[in-house]
Amino acid sequence: MMMGAGWAGPWLVMMMIPLLMVLGVLGLVAWSLGGGRSHRGGRDRPARLGDRREDPLAILRERYASGVVGREEFERRLEGLLRTEPGGVTDPV
Repeated sequence: MMMGAGWAGPWLVMMMIPLLMVLGVLGLVAWSLGGGRSHRGGRDRPARLGDRREDPLAILRERYASGVVGREEFERRLEGLLRTEPGGVTDPV
């Protein structure tokens, strides 16, 4: 007697392979259209301290809020940032 999956064993596997290939292609298309956007630096990506495009004032505020920078250093750096801003900042704190 043969051991195995019975009469549907090889045929079932042969039918599942194209189905899995189609699902894989659809998953890649869905990822590239929507889900992969945040990995490419899209607008929905949250800002990070290491991001060079982030506003220096936002970085300073975040460091002050997390306790990395003290109040005196925060105020000193804030004044320096406001002096170098071309249009100035309307809401410094």
